[in-house]
Amino acid sequence: CSPITLTSSLHCSNLTSSLHCSNLTSSLHCITLTSSLHCSNLTSSLHCKCSTLTSSLHCITLTSSLHCITLTSSLHCSNLTSSLHCSNLTSSLQCSTLTSSLHCITLTSSLHCSNLTSSLHCITLTSSLHCITLTSSLHCITLTSSLHCSTLASSLHPYFQS
Repeated sequence: CSPITLTSSLHCSNLTSSLHCSNLTSSLHCITLTSSLHCSNLTSSLHCKCSTLTSSLHCITLTSSLHCITLTSSLHCSNLTSSLHCSNLTSSLQCSTLTSSLHCITLTSSLHCSNLTSSLHCITLTSSLHCITLTSSLHCITLTSSLHCSTLASSLHPYFQS
């Protein structure tokens, strides 16, 4: 991921392997894994459509094959508003109850996010990854191939909580 031009009217994207992170809206996070899994070009006309996105919500559609917040043509996102659940997640994934300004995403049933407070997002990818708690309205998290959290420079301000 890199600091890039942000727009506010984009929908979710069609994500495939070995792509990069670009054109994030202010309400989305991009999580990329350097081992050929990356978040890709977010545009308004691809397979996954999310509506009613706010600064506290994300379009969260996950596939079992990607340890990343990814959108695929076989999935779609429901309208997201505060206090709603995520929908259309693959069978091996779960999305916890959403509270106002809060998401908790887990990729395996043995993982969970803890100590969530308002306006934080906790994203746990695999058992070998840290639980990452984020503040601010936009973050981009890059995970190295060894599955650690990298620090991003420039205008993005990640706050990593081990």
